[in-house]
Parts: sequence; C-alpha cells; structure tokens
Amino acid sequence: MRAFALTIALAAAVASGLAQSPAADTALEAFLAGLQQAVASGDREAVAAMMRYPLTVSIVVAGLRVPVNGPADFAARYDDIMTQSLRDEIARASVLPQPGRTQVDVTPAGLSIGSNLVVVERAAGRLQIVSIAVPQFESAGSAATTPAMHLEPRRVSIRVGPKPTQVAGSLAVDIIDSYLVFVPKGQTLAVQLQRVPAGAAVIRVAREGTGAPLNPKTIEGRSVSGMATDGGNYRIEVRRLSDQDAALLPYVLSLTLR
Repeated sequence: MRAFALTIALAAAVASGLAQSPAADTALEAFLAGLQQAVASGDREAVAAMMRYPLTVSIVVAGLRVPVNGPADFAARYDDIMTQSLRDEIARASVLPQPGRTQVDVTPAGLSIGSNLVVVERAAGRLQIVSIAVPQFESAGSAATTPAMHLEPRRVSIRVGPKPTQVAGSLAVDIIDSYLVFVPKGQTLAVQLQRVPAGAAVIRVAREGTGAPLNPKTIEGRSVSGMATDGGNYRIEVRRLSDQDAALLPYVLSLTLR
C-alpha cells in the first residue's frame, strides 16, 4: 500500500512537471507563434490586439516609460515601438531552448522574451502582452538604426505680446519632444531653440493633423516663424541631430505669438 501511494505521488509529480514545462504549454507556444506571424507580416492591428491596455512601453536607451492607451494608439506608434531590433528578437524567440534563438522564460503567469523585452501574462484565461521594452541595440546583421520615439505632445499656452513664453526640456537620444500650441488665424508664431550647441538639435513646426509646415521656406532649424493661414493646433517637435553623447541634452524653447 505504501509503495502504491509512493508510485501515485511520483506519477503526480511527473504530471505536474510536464504540465508546467515549456513544451507542454501549447497555449504559450500558440500565442508566441501568432505574435511571430503577425510581426513578420507587419499586421500592426493584429499585434495591437494582443496587448493589455493601458500598456507601458519602456525606452531602454532613454530610461523612459511611455504609456500606450489603446489599440489605435499602439498602431499609430507601431514603427517606433516595434523596432527592427525588437522584431528580430521576437522572430528568433523559442519556448524550447535552441542554439541561436532568443531565450523565452516561462513563468507561472506566462512568459517573457529575452530580458523582459516582451512580457506575456494570463488573465481570465487569456494571454496578453503586458509590457514591452524597446532595446537599445541592433540585432546582429542589422544595419538599421532605431527610429526616434515621438513622445506624447505637451500642451503649451503662449502669452500674446512681445515677451516670449519659455519652456525648458531635456532631450534624450532617439527621442523627439513634442509640444502643441494653439495659433489663431492670421497671427504669427515664432519659435526659437536656445541654450543648445550649434548643430546639436533642430525644431520643426507643422499643423497638427495635416503636417503642413508653418513656414514652407523654413521647415526645420533653430528658429522657425510664420503666420497661421488657418487657426488651430500646431505641433512643435524638438529633435537631436547627433547621438554621440548619450547624456540628456537640455534646451529652452522661446515662443512668441503676435
């Protein structure tokens, strides 16, 4: 009887181990295969549907955490989030250990690809991606550079008159800072980038939604000004020109509306 009980206990332990092993969890394998297929085909809507929102995307190189509120938001930022490096890591991921493949760690909650580049968890019987970390490196054999990440624009109110409104910021590598300002029809907006070395960064000012430049003759530079032919929101983007120095680049925007 005692031997029979021991045999039953051992069988249960083996069964439990198989149930928890990567090979036995076909749901995880199916989810990973579906993610790989959607990424390989560039189906951003399908990839967006695999996320749990709100989703937090970590930009490793800048030490930033960017919230993504829903599928439409994710699809709009797809190229910034799903960089070539991250797509390569997902393509090489395997639940079973194999040489040359990206390691997938199976956890009680789900799985993680690489060093938590993509974390998948199970909730209410459904697997979903709960976090993404955009890597700061390029995969072997890839010569492409990581595209810059556009941060959510900050709303800025400008005082009308000769005294400028100043906004301070710090620009990380591969990050584009964005600001939204409302410019009434017929008024002139002047934007200057100050307190940065020459050739370190530029600004671009364009109509929100259409992308039409405020001044077609000066699409970007250290100073952009022009009259709004139609009233509405204008987006100001601040972009670094060099990533040789990984330190944050402080800057000041000077904005005048008259």
